[in-house]
Amino acid sequence: LGGEALLVKALLARDARPEWVVWNDPEADWTAYALIVVRCTWDYPDRVDEFRAWVQSPAVATRLVNTPTLVLGNLHKGYLADLGELAVPTVVVPAGMTIDLTRLRWPSSVLKPAVGAGGVGAVRDASQADLDALTLAPEGAVDAVVQPYLEDVEHRGEISVVCIGGQLTHAVRKMPAAGEFRIHDHWGGTVEMVEPDAAIVEVTRATLAALRSAPVYARVDLLFDGEGPRVVELELVEPYLYLEMAPEAA
Repeated sequence: LGGEALLVKALLARDARPEWVVWNDPEADWTAYALIVVRCTWDYPDRVDEFRAWVQSPAVATRLVNTPTLVLGNLHKGYLADLGELAVPTVVVPAGMTIDLTRLRWPSSVLKPAVGAGGVGAVRDASQADLDALTLAPEGAVDAVVQPYLEDVEHRGEISVVCIGGQLTHAVRKMPAAGEFRIHDHWGGTVEMVEPDAAIVEVTRATLAALRSAPVYARVDLLFDGEGPRVVELELVEPYLYLEMAPEAA
């Protein structure tokens, strides 16, 4: 993770003493640190209750960047429904329940586990059986979110805007591989720097303004729906910040 190395270098240059510590290391003494910055906890979807407890533990909660309130509220993708017209339309289906997907009247739907990362478990052209397999599973049922599939992702990609200290520092375009809709590199996606236009900047700032408090770091991921950019993810827990593409942001 080249960008994280730049962050460490920048901290060392400012006489800080950064250390990498695994969040669920039972030997970790969190009281030994002035600040705890969440960076690469991409395993939390598999143990989200344990992660929530860690975030709320006194030694962590008093030092955590972003704040526990922002982190806890961002773990479940249901937050997208609270963003209203800023976000891609999002229907939350709790575990143990289902909905009739045909009633949504979308040409095609994307289905995702409500707690997840990296596009794992996301399904394009989701069927009723796909939804029920998540929310009505006899064992291990989970909350899900359903969104319209915005096919523009195949042509214009997804724009990620990085914000640090309330400032928009840089933006990247993430393009999926041919035949794919997930833009992550482990699905074959590619990344390039872009200059965000006025509409992207406006939606990004409005999204951050809708939060209870200003995040120290954030990544706002946007897709286009024909009318303009819409938030498809607001990353406040462990977003990759593409610092290697904008070293000054580190």
